[in-house]
Amino acid sequence: MTKKQKQGDSTRDDIFHAVGMSLNSWENMEHTLADIFALLLGGDGDGAKRAFGTIATTSARQAMLLEAFNSYLGKHREHFEALPHLLNRVDTLANKRNNLAHGIVVFVDRGEETKGYFLTQSKYNSRKNFSFRGHYDAMVKLHEAGKSFDSLVHPKEYEWTADDIYEVNNAIIALHKELWDMHFKGFAAVHSQET
Repeated sequence: MTKKQKQGDSTRDDIFHAVGMSLNSWENMEHTLADIFALLLGGDGDGAKRAFGTIATTSARQAMLLEAFNSYLGKHREHFEALPHLLNRVDTLANKRNNLAHGIVVFVDRGEETKGYFLTQSKYNSRKNFSFRGHYDAMVKLHEAGKSFDSLVHPKEYEWTADDIYEVNNAIIALHKELWDMHFKGFAAVHSQET
């Protein structure tokens, strides 16, 4: 997925569908993280979940979860031992999620080698694009040749097809399942003691 694709998708709709599905999967995973946070705080009420939801960044929510985990003195701590490892995986996927959420679908035509629709970063994103001044000569040559500026490739650039995005989605779903299983076992253990 990180390597350059030779051919893009034939329509934008495939990418739009894959992005929507992946972002939905991410939000479902975030919901489970909120459930885990609430459980670590001693309940499963909406108050803790809503407080968790006020935190804007994934890294800040992860820090809250780790603090809750490190402070958790419940009898069922063993059900949550995998949480730090799973949060590291969330962190790894967060950059890809951001690429999905902030990318744009463009048609790329570099001749026979690369042609089709891809999800890529917006050209205004200075962290992922060359400066205009640094590539002025190359842009002039492309303009004179009647070619798109899309052929300027930046080392941080990503060009994902729908299949690439579905790979990300599958990774999110797999991680979500592990988080859900952890939450379910912890929830069952905590609540079985109440009865």
